[in-house]
Amino acid sequence: MDFENISTLPEYGYCSPVSLADLIDADCQQVPDRGGVYVVVREPSTPPQFLIESPAGHFDDRNPTVAETELLRNWVDQVVILYVGETDNLRRRFKQFIRFGHGQPVGHWGGRYLWQLEDSANLCLSWKLTPDENPVDLKRRLLKTFRVRYSKLPFANLKN
Repeated sequence: MDFENISTLPEYGYCSPVSLADLIDADCQQVPDRGGVYVVVREPSTPPQFLIESPAGHFDDRNPTVAETELLRNWVDQVVILYVGETDNLRRRFKQFIRFGHGQPVGHWGGRYLWQLEDSANLCLSWKLTPDENPVDLKRRLLKTFRVRYSKLPFANLKN
């Protein structure tokens, strides 16, 4: 997979990226309520600016904000894919993701570093349905490929 170029996602079976704004406007109705793997992308691959305080929701009294040094340590230059996730229901997961980013207390913290990006409102999501394979297995393969290529995980993936 090409982690540095958004335009190649369809070549790997992913849909063209959809902006957060479009997902919000349509209440994620364009997203299937089926299982799959998704990626959060940011273009261009310019150096990031970070917010001091994350706008994401607090859950069980846990603050999602981390220090800028931690965010910079996880950043991968020249890469547009910032997070790889999997789910048994893409629509439900995207709604949780958006609610969390808008300050609601959602229990799933996957990708929480994304919300400290100053330009997080410009992020896009792309997904691939996985009717013939386990999405967990595909995600693991993608993360393994990424780690081999860049010696770390994507920016907002904190574990395999």
